[in-house]
Amino acid sequence: MDLQQLTTFMAVSSERSLVGASRKLGVSQPTVTARMQQLEEELGEHLIIRAGHEAVLTPAGEVFRSYAERALQVLAAGLTRLQHESFERSLKIAGTSMFNTCALPDLLARFDRQENGVHIQVLTGSTPAILEWLQDQVADLGFVHGTAARPHVRLVPLYSEELHLFVHRLHPLASREVVSLHDLRDETFIVGRRDDDTRDLIESRFRQEAFRPAHVMEMDHVSGMKQMLLAGMGAAFLPESAVREELRSRKVKKLELDGSPLMQRISLAVPDRSLNPVTRAFAVYSLKSFRADPLPLEVRRLLGLG
Repeated sequence: MDLQQLTTFMAVSSERSLVGASRKLGVSQPTVTARMQQLEEELGEHLIIRAGHEAVLTPAGEVFRSYAERALQVLAAGLTRLQHESFERSLKIAGTSMFNTCALPDLLARFDRQENGVHIQVLTGSTPAILEWLQDQVADLGFVHGTAARPHVRLVPLYSEELHLFVHRLHPLASREVVSLHDLRDETFIVGRRDDDTRDLIESRFRQEAFRPAHVMEMDHVSGMKQMLLAGMGAAFLPESAVREELRSRKVKKLELDGSPLMQRISLAVPDRSLNPVTRAFAVYSLKSFRADPLPLEVRRLLGLG
């Protein structure tokens, strides 16, 4: 098994055809076919089924895809590290879509004024993906939702934020002071993907109240959710920080939802390994930016603070 075979397999998976994969990779279709056949022979499994012009992953192919994708991410991370710097001046941050949109830009801008000449790379993913990236050294630090850590990764709570329900300013319920979920039984809810941590929190609330939305629209990114909200396509649970400008310009309306607040915890994920000086400095800067209380002793030791 080699890199070309893995890259070809991922191209076939994403393009859903051998022809599309050959165009994407800039090689002939027979080359794509040969690489796939070699890979299947080595694994002893059929990875794709041809259906007309399409190539559909088999159950074995679906399983193998996640491992192939992870292997290529780890390799890419290693190549990036070798191509840039001085390892001492690099920083690779992984965060959820919500954090990277709402909190990271300002945090990075302030840190950049303090630390000049740092090569920074930002990755966006779900909490499980980010924790895997930290384990595999694809990322140096992570900003995730919740507190459930993985082996060799320490989660330090930073802050909690409330998720509010927003609609377009002309929505029929925009004039109501308080609404219930059941008032929105015919509404379209704009949510993140299935692996999105915020969506898990929202669906848990739905289950608690025996509520089932009439329609759900999935979006890959917070910015897409906002655009759908501004187009009047439905309702969305978001922190106020995600729609601050839209609230100020009165393009959206925050609905007061009855019941307990829907709170989301954001944590800094720190791998249990030696960190370069810039990574350590950014971790400390992030903790001081969001926390007022003293750090736990084990976290101080992990960051070399005594």
